[in-house]
Amino acid sequence: MSAEYVAQLTAKVANLGMTEEDNVKVAEAYAYVDEKEAGILDIDDIGRLLEAAGKPLPGFKIRQLMPTIKVAQPGSISVDEFANIYKTQLKDDVGRKFAKNINELSGVEVKTGATNWSTHTYSLEEREAFADWINGRLKDDPDCQHLLPIGTDDESLFNAVDDGILLCKMINLSQQEAIDERAINKTKLSVYRKQENLNLALNSAAGIGCTVVNIGAEDIMSGKPHLVLGILWQIIRMGLFANIDLALNPSKFCFKLTPV
Repeated sequence: MSAEYVAQLTAKVANLGMTEEDNVKVAEAYAYVDEKEAGILDIDDIGRLLEAAGKPLPGFKIRQLMPTIKVAQPGSISVDEFANIYKTQLKDDVGRKFAKNINELSGVEVKTGATNWSTHTYSLEEREAFADWINGRLKDDPDCQHLLPIGTDDESLFNAVDDGILLCKMINLSQQEAIDERAINKTKLSVYRKQENLNLALNSAAGIGCTVVNIGAEDIMSGKPHLVLGILWQIIRMGLFANIDLALNPSKFCFKLTPV
């Protein structure tokens, strides 16, 4: 599969209303199957073409598709004709429809996973609220001065948690002495010492009732937004609930009357 041939095929499908990325996908798939670079393929190669383009179909669906395919030369398929079939498959792609709908929402940020098919969103208001809460509660903590104040209008929050100190401090705010301060690495923060802090924070978070399943130190260190916000909210919530004292809130008492 030569780069020149792929470029030629890409140019042929450039005006069919697809994105540049999809143009290249179609061209590369066609070139991959058209090993002799003949410029035309047998119609029976449609299954291989779709698979090479990342849109594989089971045999029965390919048989259903065959009668609907419009080609200029019976029994053969050109790259632009294949591109039209590819476009039809895109319209039925549920994952793309979902991503498009998510992207049209306001007040959210969309993040694509490393595999390019997983999509996560988070609320900008949530990010801002958490950053503001942390700034207010930890502003006088000498161990957090290198992290604060956290920007409320950017993604600073996701970078601020990477050394584990902030999470450990927040857990102690939620439940006093949950973590021994002497166990927190505060200097010479190598990757190894940061990971120790994060493991300490996650284990302690689980100890006070947070759910940390499928959240690892590497996830927090790499700043995965949906996971960072998830663990932060749980820690903050634990602290808010811990401050509820029935002795100070008599209206919260609930009495059960038993018939006599």
